[in-house]
Amino acid sequence: SGKTTVMGLIAAWSILNKGQDRANALYSDAVVVVCPNVTIRSRLTELDPKLGEASLYRTRDLVPPHLMADMAKGDVVVTNWHV
Repeated sequence: SGKTTVMGLIAAWSILNKGQDRANALYSDAVVVVCPNVTIRSRLTELDPKLGEASLYRTRDLVPPHLMADMAKGDVVVTNWHV
């Protein structure tokens, strides 16, 4: 139903806006995603912008190619609540 895409859009919105306005505390270039179990955590690794063309941001065309360098400056940590 699009939950992962929505998470990706929120992460991209925050990271890209922080890149444009470093002083604005409304945005963050670090995002934490907490999953209910290990299986879902492994599926959500596609939220890592450092995967480049293999990341959700490119496979679902959420971030244009020319902004991927800015997106890769952000940090998305995917963990499960057990950790």
